[in-house]
Amino acid sequence: MKILDKYLLKHFFPSYLFAAVMFCFFYCLVDVLSNLNKLVEKGAEIIDVAEYYIFFLPSLWMQLSPLAVLIGVWFSVGHLAQDREIMAMRLAGISALRITAPLITAGLAISCFCLGININFVPFCEEKREEIWKGKIQGEKQYLIKSREEFTFTSRGVVYFAKNFSERENKMSEIQSVYTDTKTGNSVRINAKTAFWERNKWVLSDGVEKIFDKKGNIKKIEEFKNRESGLRLSAHELWLYHKSPSIMPLKTLKKYIAEYNETISRYPYLAQLHARLSLPFINFTLLLISIPFCLLSLHQNAAGRMSWALGLSLAYYVLFSMMLAMAEKGSVSPAFGIWLPNVLFLCIGIFYLWKKK
Repeated sequence: MKILDKYLLKHFFPSYLFAAVMFCFFYCLVDVLSNLNKLVEKGAEIIDVAEYYIFFLPSLWMQLSPLAVLIGVWFSVGHLAQDREIMAMRLAGISALRITAPLITAGLAISCFCLGININFVPFCEEKREEIWKGKIQGEKQYLIKSREEFTFTSRGVVYFAKNFSERENKMSEIQSVYTDTKTGNSVRINAKTAFWERNKWVLSDGVEKIFDKKGNIKKIEEFKNRESGLRLSAHELWLYHKSPSIMPLKTLKKYIAEYNETISRYPYLAQLHARLSLPFINFTLLLISIPFCLLSLHQNAAGRMSWALGLSLAYYVLFSMMLAMAEKGSVSPAFGIWLPNVLFLCIGIFYLWKKK
């Protein structure tokens, strides 16, 4: 690594890390103070509140990291430009692309790091954070014992009803499923006393299957001791039913997309899947956008350069939010809508950086 690379990274990384830590700290502080009355009213214990914010940190880091990247660029490239060091490098024949190459590499590294966090840690931490807030702090019983009563859900055209569902015990009791046979047009109803999740499948126990013809007359009755169910969602995946896709792991998102195949219900899960992969690269996109504006002519002061970068960043977030909302409703293709802001603003950043070559 050359002296120039070390010099730039020595300014960039400390500024980035310090800004990210400070942003997270003050966000949590403001959030605690704004919710203080609720916490006191519910009698929340300090350890539960601390645990809640610890699990909040990965998601918070993902949200605030792009702003920290802007600060890092401003204190590295912007600082060098302000001190005329960029001008000296350019007069020495060093291109703008070569000067900023280590920052571009650092931006890719940060995006890949955030991608790992967003895939492996954020869904788990967001689920735990919800359980702590609604269970331990709000005192909602179902989140404490992770069970539901009168649980109704639909999977692959089959409507299920369970009187009691327990995620921790991998069990459902008094379960009923109803569907229509697409080949014969007959209605099928299956009642079972219990169902257990065993070896990646639900096994029904002590049940009866009734088949009705199109007129509603009973065509066939068959009792069974044990039978494998066609339901392929695990107990944990059923617990996440009707919850925000943001707390679902990638594997679960893909399962729900398959469950709702060719229906409008799959769009929120598709949008979240692409957002999970796209969001970390906001860091690289905003870094590439901000670099050219920190290399603008020196008659423009640091505040002016930073304002341009922040303005484009705000435009990026507005466009991303609009496309995400449209993708969740199915107004645009989720893949197109979620990745469009990254591609568009990357092109803007590359164009301006090329002009500065």
